[in-house]
Amino acid sequence: MNDEPKRPVQATIFTYQVGFGDCILIRITYSDGHLVHILNDFGTTGLPEDAERERLVRIAEDIRAKTGGKLDIVIATHRHADHISGFATKSNGKGPAISFAHLSRIL
Repeated sequence: MNDEPKRPVQATIFTYQVGFGDCILIRITYSDGHLVHILNDFGTTGLPEDAERERLVRIAEDIRAKTGGKLDIVIATHRHADHISGFATKSNGKGPAISFAHLSRIL
């Protein structure tokens, strides 16, 4: 049994432009291969004019693919829509948060 402590050996940063408000996914790789995923904010109050309407959904799907469906930490820096609106579902049950339904936990 190796009692050597696990150490972070790499950090990868993925940035997503969602309009007014962006989000960042950070992947930390440890010496034993363990991955930790941290999502910082996810929302917008206005998509760019040339953006497809489902941009937040596509970003949520990409985040889910990159994390294998597991986020370890979610940081919402404050409760303005451009930081948290991506975590919401619409009254019809659709929206970007649908892609987060299978993630482990949102803190």
